[in-house]
Amino acid sequence: MQKYKLAIFDLDGTLLNTIGGIAKSMNNVLQSHNLATHDIEKYTSFVGNGLKILAKRALGFDVSDDELDSYYKELLVQYEKHYMLDIAPYDGIINMLRKITKKGYKIAINSNKVDYMLDKIVDEIFGEFSWVKVVGVCDNLPSKPDKAGVELIIKTAGVRHDEAVFIGDTDVDIQTSHNANVDAIYVPWGFRKPHEINESNYKSVKDANELTNLLLSNFKS
Repeated sequence: MQKYKLAIFDLDGTLLNTIGGIAKSMNNVLQSHNLATHDIEKYTSFVGNGLKILAKRALGFDVSDDELDSYYKELLVQYEKHYMLDIAPYDGIINMLRKITKKGYKIAINSNKVDYMLDKIVDEIFGEFSWVKVVGVCDNLPSKPDKAGVELIIKTAGVRHDEAVFIGDTDVDIQTSHNANVDAIYVPWGFRKPHEINESNYKSVKDANELTNLLLSNFKS
């Protein structure tokens, strides 16, 4: 592996378990339209490409773009109410961030969560850390797996592509790293299990402690 100065993290399924609030919010939307709801396990297969795509997957039938936008707006309203439901950092994540930032790592987040909700969540749960950049979904920036978010982070951090690594839990994250020409680390504690990853050319770890050690041993001062 390369030596790194910058660690870019996905949020949902990588740093935080957010599935409870997502499931509650979308199920509320579905119930309001007398549509079938889903259990939390099902929602883990819906996440990864942002809440609008999640809404489309949860509906389970074709809708027009305008209809999807309407469901998506309802979902955002619900999510603003329920985003903190059962939300928690995964085991060892806070300790990992403390150790790598003490070592000198620059850290950033690239998520497919809508930007204003991403900022709110990061401020509330990871406010002790100084993030180089927190990039979510907004009108002027394509979502992952487009490389635009990573490129913006790398430019802001002032590092080379070979000095950055992307850490995530889904194919989308690994595709993003490949599109941006940065190394990838897959974490198995999130929303996609190892057998569900169809990409190649990535490093994997078993837990946050192993991730910590991997990042520390590959730090470039």
